[in-house]
Order: sequence, then C-alpha cells, then structure tokens
Amino acid sequence: MGEAAGDGAEAMVGWLHQRFRPEAAAGMAAVIEIELTGPAGGRLSIQVEDGRLKTSLGGDAAPDVRLVASTQDWSDVLDGRANAEMLVVEDRIRIEGNQGLAMKLRSLFRRTG
Repeated sequence: MGEAAGDGAEAMVGWLHQRFRPEAAAGMAAVIEIELTGPAGGRLSIQVEDGRLKTSLGGDAAPDVRLVASTQDWSDVLDGRANAEMLVVEDRIRIEGNQGLAMKLRSLFRRTG
C-alpha cells in the first residue's frame, strides 16, 4: 500500500495535515466525511474553514459531501496513482452530496511524487 494508506483512517489524518494547502482553502467553509472500506478502514471528518483544516476520526452528522471508497483506492488517488473521476465512473468511489465540493477536494492537498 502507498504512503497515504498506512493504517487507514488514522494515517490518512496525518497525510491530510502534511499536505494541506491553506491558500487553496481561503474563504472556504465545508465539512467532508470520508468512509474508507476494507482492511484498516474507518470514517474521518474533514472541516475546512477559511484556510484552516480540522480533522477527526468518526463521521459527521451533516457533512456537505460524503465520499465512500476502499482504503486502497483512496490511497491511490491521494498518491497520484489513480484518477478519482475514473474511479467514480467505475463506481469505486461513491459521492453523496455536493459533487462540486468533492471535485475541489483534490486541489486542497499537495500530491506526492
């Protein structure tokens, strides 16, 4: 598994904080929930507010968008080995809620490699 996958949701929190781009989130306010399925899966919530990032393990009662993907697929997207849009088309990533926000998520984090 890639660097982002690590131990699932807990490792993902570290990855997100290390690669967050505050300038890309200026003026933004959103709550995103990510559910990782499979080994080492779990849920995490991402709150972005005017250039600040807050993450927590567990879900959120009312996220603006919810993404569901396997831990491996999500890791591959974050590490630049997979195309998120293609995985959505293949129904390997499910998006519930604000589709536009889901697509903007990628711009909030620096990619590896």
